[in-house]
Amino acid sequence: MLRTMLLRLVWAGSALIFAVCTLITLVLAVPLQLVALPWDHDRRVAGAVTRWTWGVAHFFVHPLWRVRITGQARLGGRGRILVANHQSMLDIPALFQLPVALKLTARPGVFALPVYGQMARFGGHLCIDPEQDLSALVGRVRRLLDQGISLVIFPEGTRGDGAQLLPFK
Repeated sequence: MLRTMLLRLVWAGSALIFAVCTLITLVLAVPLQLVALPWDHDRRVAGAVTRWTWGVAHFFVHPLWRVRITGQARLGGRGRILVANHQSMLDIPALFQLPVALKLTARPGVFALPVYGQMARFGGHLCIDPEQDLSALVGRVRRLLDQGISLVIFPEGTRGDGAQLLPFK
């Protein structure tokens, strides 16, 4: 009983932190990016604000979560393609802990979500739609990588439980 109550309290606190970090991101990133749009076509300003308000803040505020990054030296310089399993809603804030500019890839359904879809679109993240011609997307990926912006790919295309890999999409 006590364990269940504690888990519910942790879950409620985590959901509140998630919501507050999202609100702070919207309040800060949108106006700053709108000012920067004339020269910031790759949305680096929105990415940097999101990295701090939605990534670093999640783990700084929550008393039970900590992130340890190893191998940072391999990330510097040019853009990289990072491949990650997607096991929870915290994967993206955890990836935003990385000290690099990055863009996420997502399926079209993510871009249709209220709030988060608009955040993804506004942040310049990439929609991977297998029904569309991907040649323009490949060109954009090359340009981002050449400019030192890393790209995160979730090859399973959805969140899994982590017990086994799902089929790659």
